[in-house]
Order: sequence, then C-alpha cells, then structure tokens
Amino acid sequence: MVSAPLPGPACFRELVRYQVNARNSFIVRGPGSYDFLAQRVKADPETDECYEDPEVSNLLTSRIRLGRDEDDSRTNQLWPISSCPADGLRPDGGSPNPCFIDTLRPATLERDTPAALYHVFSYGTDQNAQPVPAIRYSNPMMSLVLDLTSLGDLTKPIPNTEDALWPGWAGGFRRSRIPGSFRESFSTRRGFTPYDATVVTSSVSLVGPTRIVNAPELSTVFIVDSSGGSGSTGTRGQVVRVTLAGGQVNPDVRFLVR
Repeated sequence: MVSAPLPGPACFRELVRYQVNARNSFIVRGPGSYDFLAQRVKADPETDECYEDPEVSNLLTSRIRLGRDEDDSRTNQLWPISSCPADGLRPDGGSPNPCFIDTLRPATLERDTPAALYHVFSYGTDQNAQPVPAIRYSNPMMSLVLDLTSLGDLTKPIPNTEDALWPGWAGGFRRSRIPGSFRESFSTRRGFTPYDATVVTSSVSLVGPTRIVNAPELSTVFIVDSSGGSGSTGTRGQVVRVTLAGGQVNPDVRFLVR
C-alpha cells in the first residue's frame, strides 16, 4: 500500500550545491593544504557540537571572528581576541591567534625596533590621535596584518561635504561598515629557488637561519640561527661560519659562537 507518491527528481535533484558563508568572520584561504585549516575544530561525540581543541596549535585556523566593534571583539564571551605578545616577533602555536596588535608604529623602522615589526597606525591630530585597530593573523606559512578600518579611505575627503579630514572617531572599528561577501585577495610571485643544505657544527644543527652576513673573505658568510631550539636540535642565537666555494656549503667546524 502506498500512502502518498514519493517526491520526484524536480524536488530532490541528485546533486545539490550549497554555499556556506562565515558569519561575522573573515576566512583566510590559500592554495593546496592551506585552502581551509580546520584541525582545531572537533565535534563532541555526545552532543555533536563543534568546539576548538586547546591541544592543537593556534596557528591551525583559517577564521578571524569579529565582534560588533573593537571592544566586543576583545571581550566577546564566546570568541574573545586577546592582545598579541609584546615581543610578537615570531608567532607560535601557543600564542593567541588572531590577536590585537597594541604596538604603535614608531617614527622609523630601524634594526633597533624589531618589536615594531607588527604595529598599528594612529589617526587624528597630535592632541587626539587614536590607534586604528589592527589584527595579526598567522598560520604555519605566513603572517598578515588586517587593519580593521581602511587607512586609505581615512585619507580621502568626506563625500558630499566641504570637510577635508574625517574626525578622529572615524578611525575606530565598526563591523557594520563591512559589506556582505566582502573579500580581499593577493598573490606572491616566485622570486628564486632557495638552496637547501644541512649545516652541522660540533653535532649542533643549524635549524632556523634568520640572518646571513658576508664575511671579509670571498665566498664566506656568517649565519645567525634563531631557531629557539635546545640540545642537539639547535641553539638559539648560535653563529656559524660557512664557505660557499665551488658550489659547496661547508661549515667551519672550528668556528662556533653561542
């Protein structure tokens, strides 16, 4: 016995395409394995509700959640965004991510101001200048700074008025200013193919070289390692002397500074 005819293919097509939009969030997507990082998101087997696993690196996320304004973004009960570490040079898996940048842009970015690598701009006159809120987002491949108010638009005249400058409060963040389906994109071009060679001196590996300085001799360089490791896997701050003659990478085993 048939109570009612089954719905036909006009009601339930074989293939249905869905589009899921992030609510009050930016999603950072890249090529390959960086299309969407979801390792921190787990499902509770009892309630089927999603939660973020605190045991997984904070870098393994693609979502930047935003509150109604800066205060709501910082103190939101569900997804608060903390301040970045004061020495925030190297985001790691245990640091807040994303995080609010609290370091103001210095007058000059010299070598003696490394802590200002990630900084915020201020807007307004000298008497009432206010920082423009900015967020640092990081994943295992890169870091970027997201200004929550358009710096370019703040420098443009106010439409339909004779005022040439926006008031100081315009530098604040309001989520309602962001139009629906807003997106930004950028790309990088391949510059050169890096040469990868293992360098070991006195059983200590060069793990995270961050600076290369030419030595007085030809085909010789000094390399500074800032890997932050310890023991046999590397020593933070070690300096090694390497010769590059004949296309070979040969460390000077007699020269080692830690």
